[in-house]
Amino acid sequence: MTSPQTLATSSALPPGSRLLSAVNTATLLLGLVALVFLLHLGSKPEFGFIFAGAFLLHLGLSPTRRELGLVLAFAVGFAALYLLAATNIDPLQVDHWWVSRFASIGAALGCGSVSVLGLDAFWSSGERARRARLVLRRAAIIPVFGIIAAIAMGFVSKIPATTFDLYLYSFDDSLGFQASFWCGRLFRNFHWIQQIASLVYDALPVLPPLVLAMSWRQRRRLPFDPLTAFVAAAVVCFCLYQVCPGTAPAAVFHDSFPDHPPAASTLQIARIAVPDSPRNAIPSMHVTWTLLAWWCALSLSRWMKIFSTLFLGWTLLATLGLGEHYLCDLMVASIFTVAISAACATQLGSSPVRRQVLALSSILTLAWLLALREGALVGIPHAAAWLLLILTVTLGANLQRRLIAAVGQVPDLPLAFNEPPP
Repeated sequence: MTSPQTLATSSALPPGSRLLSAVNTATLLLGLVALVFLLHLGSKPEFGFIFAGAFLLHLGLSPTRRELGLVLAFAVGFAALYLLAATNIDPLQVDHWWVSRFASIGAALGCGSVSVLGLDAFWSSGERARRARLVLRRAAIIPVFGIIAAIAMGFVSKIPATTFDLYLYSFDDSLGFQASFWCGRLFRNFHWIQQIASLVYDALPVLPPLVLAMSWRQRRRLPFDPLTAFVAAAVVCFCLYQVCPGTAPAAVFHDSFPDHPPAASTLQIARIAVPDSPRNAIPSMHVTWTLLAWWCALSLSRWMKIFSTLFLGWTLLATLGLGEHYLCDLMVASIFTVAISAACATQLGSSPVRRQVLALSSILTLAWLLALREGALVGIPHAAAWLLLILTVTLGANLQRRLIAAVGQVPDLPLAFNEPPP
């Protein structure tokens, strides 16, 4: 990895290679500076945590103290540039200023790691350069996707459309209570719970890189690539949002959320327009992403299992308490996660287990979306709603365990996404 010896290797490079390395280095550093300002990494947690994943992946290579010192130096440099030159820093919400602080620190460290890895990739040779390029490619997956996704979601949100929010709300009502309203009141009464939930909700992009980095350090194989699964889930989710589009309880019932959930029987169940709110349901992308990382983390050490389980629990709570999702969003996400896992378990090839799990979980996901869209679940009996919820979650967990067990029986060959550094 990077050290003062790294730059020394440049003297052994031919003049043409040194010039190309200098151009690549300058392009990388200027590009990072541009992203810091264009994406407001110092004040937007959603992008700050995305870039923090690069630092976690860098840690997965067990860098030396000298290498970490270089990362810190670059991080301080990026942060200083932003603070000195930014004139349009977004005002921070008083309730969540510390979330933005965590995100900005993570973004600076991520930019520092990318800079140091870039020096290795452009100025070193052999195994050192190969490892640096491997991590740079892995570190770029979520940031590149995040930028593209933000543009795509912004474009789609400007297209007028009606949503099925009242259909989703009606199913939740069939369970006997509105989970999002209940958790919303919990957040209001216990502010510290809301604070932690907000941090976890925004910090989601760091979980997949953390899981992959720890698999490198612990030399453990994962059932599938958490970074590829992250992107694949998002792309498919974006398509499913057009099947049964929904927004959020807080957006639909903003005047009564979270204190006064209306009875579904008093509502005229129909498609409605919810302006100025992203159509990011159903299923819940946040829960899907966290579940994918959680299933991978079960292959790691005990403390990673505990950490990822706590992260999952807080994510479930946050999606409801912040008024971002209905309970049925989370339930459909549980079976949808299985389909993405099967699609990404490429080491199984075309095995019968993979085909069966993928087919069954995909059919169940689409069945839920169509049933909700067509109003087939509006006003169903209380017991039937709970039975559907329990069967869906239980079947999804069993299918996922079956898939992971099949992966565990594959000969222990190196995986491109999960190859621990020598």
